[in-house]
Amino acid sequence: MEFHIDREQFLKALQRTQGVAELRNTMPILGYVLLEASEDQTVTLLATDTEISLKSLLSAEVMEPGSIAILASRLFEIVRELPRGVPIRLRQEEDSYRCYLTCGRSRFVLQGLPGDEFPEYQDISSLVRFDIESNTLAAMINRTHFSMSQDESRFALNGVCLQLEPPSEDHAETILRLVATDSHRLSLVEEALLVVPEGLDALREVILPRKGVQEVRRLLEVGEGLVSVELSHQHIRCIRDHTVLTSKLVSGRFPNYRKVIPANNDLLLTVDKEELQLVVKRIAAISNEKSRSLQLIIESGRLIVTTNNPDQETAEEEMVIQYDGPAMVIGFNARYIQDILAVIAGHSVRFHLKDSEGPALVTDPDQDHYRFVLMPMRV
Repeated sequence: MEFHIDREQFLKALQRTQGVAELRNTMPILGYVLLEASEDQTVTLLATDTEISLKSLLSAEVMEPGSIAILASRLFEIVRELPRGVPIRLRQEEDSYRCYLTCGRSRFVLQGLPGDEFPEYQDISSLVRFDIESNTLAAMINRTHFSMSQDESRFALNGVCLQLEPPSEDHAETILRLVATDSHRLSLVEEALLVVPEGLDALREVILPRKGVQEVRRLLEVGEGLVSVELSHQHIRCIRDHTVLTSKLVSGRFPNYRKVIPANNDLLLTVDKEELQLVVKRIAAISNEKSRSLQLIIESGRLIVTTNNPDQETAEEEMVIQYDGPAMVIGFNARYIQDILAVIAGHSVRFHLKDSEGPALVTDPDQDHYRFVLMPMRV
């Protein structure tokens, strides 16, 4: 096998494999990336951990077709440090699995593994397919992923629920909805799809696993354009720029999250988002490291954010707010508030409250397509 390839596109593809390829004692080859050079002047990169697969198709000058698996982390580290704008030549030694990588004046000899020992790429038969702007999907994931449960035993909560809701009397378009919750907080975001997905009646709800969500974020983090999403009962597949990411889904059913979204929280508290971010950051500096609890003392026109810790240290700061309801005291986890404020796009944030014991609904006053629910803490 021998090919010449552009350093920049090779590096970009290798960087995407780093979250997928894993060194495991039971299957060491899962830490490798498979390189397949074809007569049609393309090189295919494939990485997998058996749950998630990433496949990239790159243009190259192929002198001799073939395949070999090379340690993914080592190959990435080498290519990352090579000079920009200089093409890379990779040649496999005949009758062995040694590879010679050259770039300008740099020379490397790498030991590979046989390509036919690499796990076979699994294709899927999709039931549902739709296209969406990559920036839109990336924003949806960014506004929900942090609410996934960290408890590995709670399988259904250990990911993000993706739902497709067909057109109805309430909305003319198909609604794509992402939801995540750890039972202490909930994130929900919706976007309208301009084109009805293919096969919509076959499948309307799946759960993406934590690692799958992370790798989709990595796939979408740079550039614009469309991404194609394909769903089956066991897999999700995202296709973008000659790169295909396939992930197994979480089995089980997502809980009925609609039950915890407050419907009668009529007390509205509106505050400047950036100011609240700074106040919470300052006050949280001395909060209890385990609970991270803050106390919000809410009165007409003003908010006092306060906390204390086991060392008997205290902090408080007062803010001007828009609020004209009864006084109340409510506690929240500081990190949960910070996570929400970090993804609100507008200049202000609104808390929909009922009392000091019920969940709070948090929204952007200027946008209604994403919402957050915070469960109060005892403080």
